[in-house]
Amino acid sequence: MDQGEDGVAVIPGGKVSFELSRSISLFGEYLYAPDELSDNIRSYRDYNAGVRYTMLRPISIVAGYRHAEYTSSDYRNKTLAEGIYLGGSVWF
Repeated sequence: MDQGEDGVAVIPGGKVSFELSRSISLFGEYLYAPDELSDNIRSYRDYNAGVRYTMLRPISIVAGYRHAEYTSSDYRNKTLAEGIYLGGSVWF
């Protein structure tokens, strides 16, 4: 896919979470879209793993590792995200 071209994919996947305590949990996530579920890309892969600390019920701090990539229609691999991250979330 050249710059300026768009691609679309339906990306099924799964997520697991394991609570170590009431406030700390480990999680993992994997998403994959083959050629049959995408348009203008050959495949999409995204995996993510980390630890979540919930301070108060709706507020969490998250740290982990993420890798997201796709294979373009001309079979070139493109990395969208790779590396460690620190973030937060608020649930309503």
